[in-house]
Amino acid sequence: MIKLENGEVNGLWKSYLPGLVNWVLEMDTKKMREYLLDTYEKVDHLRTVRNSILLTSNNLVEWLQSEVVQSNDAVSAVGKKIPAPKDSKERYVNSNFHLYASYCTYCEDTGSKPVGQKRFISLLLDCCKNQLGMKEISQFSKKGRPFIRGLVIRNSDEKFKSSDTILPERKSHQ
Repeated sequence: MIKLENGEVNGLWKSYLPGLVNWVLEMDTKKMREYLLDTYEKVDHLRTVRNSILLTSNNLVEWLQSEVVQSNDAVSAVGKKIPAPKDSKERYVNSNFHLYASYCTYCEDTGSKPVGQKRFISLLLDCCKNQLGMKEISQFSKKGRPFIRGLVIRNSDEKFKSSDTILPERKSHQ
């Protein structure tokens, strides 16, 4: 878009540089800091592009977007991938309540390969906290069983069915 070649400015956006510089210089420090630190929150198009890349390159994010809701009060068991009885509507036991069983079902339904349960927990926490900025998501253990605080399967309760997706496309800015 803009490149420096042999000391000369070139590129598609060359003619826009004076306006960009003036816009930045007119900005107060607080607003400039917001654009630098929260770029994806300030620029809808960049957020949309980032979300699209995350969704197409990471089956964990794709599963979160489709099947999971963020709820600060929620606690969900990670669970295991235990095949359900033949007469069950579920492929895995508790897939409407346990995160790992839901993830495995989703992966199989979409033709992707799930990661192992132990790796799932660390990848899920990393994805939520570092890629999606959901700092309040946490893990704890109770009687040796892992749980995640802040996430819940959308189909686990009627009250979550109409909740926002993990990656809302539009947010209002002030």
